Amino acid sequence: SGLQHLAAPRGRQAPAGSVTRTALLARLSYKRQPPKRCQLYCTPTFADASKQMCRLAPVPLTRSSFDIHYNEHHATFTDNGITPEMVLQQQGSDGIRLAANDGMYLYGQYQVTAKVAGASGVVTAFYVRSTDSYTLGNKDSPFHEIDIEFLNGNPAPPNSIWLNSYKNGMSGGESLIKPAVYQQLLGLSPSQNTENTYITYGFNWQPDYVMWSLNGRALQKRLYDQ
Repeated sequence: SGLQHLAAPRGRQAPAGSVTRTALLARLSYKRQPPKRCQLYCTPTFADASKQMCRLAPVPLTRSSFDIHYNEHHATFTDNGITPEMVLQQQGSDGIRLAANDGMYLYGQYQVTAKVAGASGVVTAFYVRSTDSYTLGNKDSPFHEIDIEFLNGNPAPPNSIWLNSYKNGMSGGESLIKPAVYQQLLGLSPSQNTENTYITYGFNWQPDYVMWSLNGRALQKRLYDQ
């Protein structure tokens, strides 16, 4: 089995009547580097993982590239001929969830370039999951997941980044990255944050570890047994 890559703003209650927007550039993609740069595996079994390398496989920012699970009208796709863009909106508690529809994948570098909604209470997430089913009957069943989430409220300060992973439905440990931390890592000014600055968020998923990164700079590494 493999994990399907998902990108999803999802909703807690935003201020009444408000509309929040998450904009994603054309580099919404799972990026698997050429062999000369690094070894990122894509074979279906651990035993064969060292024998095959992967390629860059961008997800086009067009409606046909995604399965939208609810509120399709909250997604807007535009292309000015230079930089395609997808904008995802939430109004009140009414958000949107979508998944790239090009199949299931194993190891590699998954990444998205985005500005993220910063309204109080709104949660946006970019993640991979072992199942694309969220029915009431199995929402609490064991699953595997790698997350990058953006929390705007308790317990996280606005414009914070939340890292997490699940194995068989159990959290592997949550990490809160506050704005001051990623601003220093990326050389951003105190006024630049996830809401007003395009940042490339990624994680490199391998058989023995996961490495999260921002603009290609290592942020955190978690080993398989962690």
